[in-house]
Amino acid sequence: MSARGAAFQGHLTLPLHTSHISLLPVASTKVAVSTTCAHSAQPLNRPKRQQVVIVGGGAAGHLAAITCARNCSASVLILESGPSVLQKVCDFFENEQVPLKVEPSGKVFPTSDDSATVIRALVDAARRAGVVTEIRARVRALSRWEDSYYVDLVDGRRFMADYAVLATGSARTAHVWAQNLGHKVVETVPSLFTFGVRDERLNGLAGVSVRDCEVRIVPNPKPKRPVPGLVQRGSLLITHWGLSGPAILSLSAFGARVMYDCVYRIACIVDWVPDLALDEKLKVLKESRRILGQKRVLNIHPFRGNLPQRLWKALAGAVPGIDSSLKWANLNNAMIQALAEQLHKCRFHVSSKGQFKEEFVTAGGVDLSEINMKTFESKRSPGLYFAGETLDVDGKTGGYNLTFAWASGYIAGLSIASRVEV
Repeated sequence: MSARGAAFQGHLTLPLHTSHISLLPVASTKVAVSTTCAHSAQPLNRPKRQQVVIVGGGAAGHLAAITCARNCSASVLILESGPSVLQKVCDFFENEQVPLKVEPSGKVFPTSDDSATVIRALVDAARRAGVVTEIRARVRALSRWEDSYYVDLVDGRRFMADYAVLATGSARTAHVWAQNLGHKVVETVPSLFTFGVRDERLNGLAGVSVRDCEVRIVPNPKPKRPVPGLVQRGSLLITHWGLSGPAILSLSAFGARVMYDCVYRIACIVDWVPDLALDEKLKVLKESRRILGQKRVLNIHPFRGNLPQRLWKALAGAVPGIDSSLKWANLNNAMIQALAEQLHKCRFHVSSKGQFKEEFVTAGGVDLSEINMKTFESKRSPGLYFAGETLDVDGKTGGYNLTFAWASGYIAGLSIASRVEV
């Protein structure tokens, strides 16, 4: 885990140099969950006592609840505003009968390739640990009086707890509650999004992917301070609306604030063959002119190991003078120069941001300087814990965000369990 700047100070981007652990997105998975539904109202002046209340039934909230309940005999309640828990989601999974596999990229997935397996494991583990979960339990306010926290629901009920955990993801309401309790909140902006690009060169190429390329964005105006990570290397996917894939998503994570400031209108430059410098690309193209002389330029090219034929045809066809009948032997030096630059610094204009499935993430949140990162307890409000995306932490892909959600939830739950008096 490494921060932009000093570790754990200011905005934290996960991870730059940690293990590559990822799990399938859980956006639309439906799993039968044994929970209670929040309907019957209780007067505000008669709060129901709970030792631990966790607001948010996602990955962070569940890990906090399970860990706490397994390590002490406290009553633990999860309040989830949605119709189901874990809508957005390694030993724990092995123990819960979720066998894992490690892919060549180093990423870890369930062997079932089904995110529902993970959801069921978490829900079942929470139930066995004695955790009570209420769905459709919308929290209206969180406040503190003396040594207790009061959680007010929209339906009129109130819970009083010794410890509270905010694990609500990027919900702005939780940030308001945190501010009301004296915390500083870093402005939130979207992260992990695709690039909206309208360019004739991409027409008809939806679904084409490039295994390895280098992508960078060029802010205008230039940021006053250097921004790391505005150049990323990895695979890229062309979509119906523009550009996506790991390289683009990583770039959107590191450039989240820069692109927000530019209203998502920014230049994006792609090097389609990043292993070769510009002069090396020129050399390869000139050699191809000699070797492939009577072959048509659009039908064959020397970068077949990395560049799909359909993409080559679109890029080469965009060079003035190159058409379907032109042979390699007839390429002049100006055409070769233009073709090399098309491969080396292919410029696109990003006009909007897209959304990567439903793994929408925000950069920003509760300032890390106000959190004890060994326990995830607030320094300003004892007994209040934060976990997951509620904090100013965002990963460069969805798997990293899940990893942090689980890790922070686990640590928060363990810390609470060590302090509970029963």
